[in-house]
Amino acid sequence: RLAVHRIVRQCCAIAVRQPLDELARQRNTVGMDTARGQQHDCIAVAEPLLRNHLQQFPTDVAAIRMLAEIASRIGRYSDAENPLTRRLELAPGVKAARHNYAVVLHRNNKPVEALGQIDELLAADPRSPNVRNLKASVLARVGESVHKFATDMRLLANLKEIEEPFEKNQVGSSAMAYKRNPMRCERMTGLARYVISILSSPFQTAAEQWFERTLDDSSNKRLTTPESFLA
Repeated sequence: RLAVHRIVRQCCAIAVRQPLDELARQRNTVGMDTARGQQHDCIAVAEPLLRNHLQQFPTDVAAIRMLAEIASRIGRYSDAENPLTRRLELAPGVKAARHNYAVVLHRNNKPVEALGQIDELLAADPRSPNVRNLKASVLARVGESVHKFATDMRLLANLKEIEEPFEKNQVGSSAMAYKRNPMRCERMTGLARYVISILSSPFQTAAEQWFERTLDDSSNKRLTTPESFLA
């Protein structure tokens, strides 16, 4: 919450050229939370001011960044996408902007788009541990969704409410040929668990780096990244 208020102060400083403290004196504009002494309408004040400012100065990269950061900090990731896209159009070479865009896409359940942005970051800096960790997180999130879907399918199959396709010459079970096991979903859950388990390895590797001068990350990433995609 304090981080949001810090961002809002910066937003208001850009939009109206005065600190938020002066706006807070206007009782009809910004209210106070008497229990905690915090401004509870800061976002409601700063966001319209920023949007009005951007109508006059649509290429103000700092204001665009702050508008996107407000939306992402309070969980409105869909609202953060457009400002971040605009920021990348104005400053395509800024790595931090592309990294933030990838994070927002990841949190907004858009793994394919997020991986595209991550690949561009890795093309510019292949050894960045933060970007590699973000890539592992996106893949693990995909594994989580796949696992949940396949598990629900298996449970519904057990209740005879749904069944997997059964091929003409398919054998159900080695011991009981008449059984119709959900083999595809079983494979999906097994591989998804493996992808999720790999997630800890890139983070441990990044934590172990000695001033980013050792090369023990090379052998690790040659396994974790390809095997995550293979699974």
